Amino acid sequence: MTEEQKARDMLERMGVENAQSFSAGELVELANLIGEKSTLDMRYHHECMLHDAKKAECLRLDKLLRECEEREEYVPFHTETISVIVNIAVYGLVFAAALKYLFWN
Repeated sequence: MTEEQKARDMLERMGVENAQSFSAGELVELANLIGEKSTLDMRYHHECMLHDAKKAECLRLDKLLRECEEREEYVPFHTETISVIVNIAVYGLVFAAALKYLFWN
């Protein structure tokens, strides 16, 4: 049994109408669409993870600043400095994730 026929049989078991009439080209196109959807899902998942990491870092920074204020160690100009450091760290994470995605997937 050919791979194309196995794919047609699988589609038929899944309830796809006229699955046996799909040409080899249509099966390849379907496989490519499934692959593209998987890639898009993976990209979306990575973006959500990066967003969550940035949110967690901002929450950690807010907690740290509140603790400093409570101990009266807060100096206003440090807020900008810490914000720049957090942004550099987050962009570093994004850059590292992009490199990993481009070169290791």
